[in-house]
Amino acid sequence: MTHHDHGTTIEIREIQGARVGVGTAPDELFLDLPITRPIYVRVGEGDRLQEGDVRARGSFELAEGGDELASTTLRTWEVVEIGPETVTVRDLATDGREQWDREKLEHDLSTGVLSTNLTEFERVSVVRTGSWDDDGNDEDDGEPAHVTVTAYGNDGRKFTRTYRLRDDGSLEYRRQDHSIAEFDDTLRDRFERRVGEALADDGYSVAE
Repeated sequence: MTHHDHGTTIEIREIQGARVGVGTAPDELFLDLPITRPIYVRVGEGDRLQEGDVRARGSFELAEGGDELASTTLRTWEVVEIGPETVTVRDLATDGREQWDREKLEHDLSTGVLSTNLTEFERVSVVRTGSWDDDGNDEDDGEPAHVTVTAYGNDGRKFTRTYRLRDDGSLEYRRQDHSIAEFDDTLRDRFERRVGEALADDGYSVAE
């Protein structure tokens, strides 16, 4: 698994019975929740926050131009400044500023009271599945070998693409989550770059 390395140092807290890794950097929010599963939330200045749990609700993408969010019925804020103890946000509906307690915000992001928008992919895992022998060669029977790439977003969601392993060792695209096709150009470029780096690290190449 490759990691988008921000040099994050974390401390362990218990939030609603789960052990959560909480980043200690003063200028960003980072949550590894829970630490036994690859679910990550990272929020920096300029990012958006919205009411509700994006992992349960689904799409939470900035519209073209970045001025609107998927839901117009939920309150949305822009993160203006992140400090060691407080976070300043701007209400996008009223333009008013509010100062929130940082630890309370970390709790709300951990429990799904609030969500952030997808801007980056924290980690990418590459897993080979299907039939192959002890030497790594495909067996004649059973399911052909496939390679599944999973990118874990900074909003707590994960995005999966699957390739078929060809006889020459290269990969052929097979399928992906529908939400990947909805990425804007910037997010798509970041996704493709991170996936490409992870595949290359594991010695794979994608057929033209």
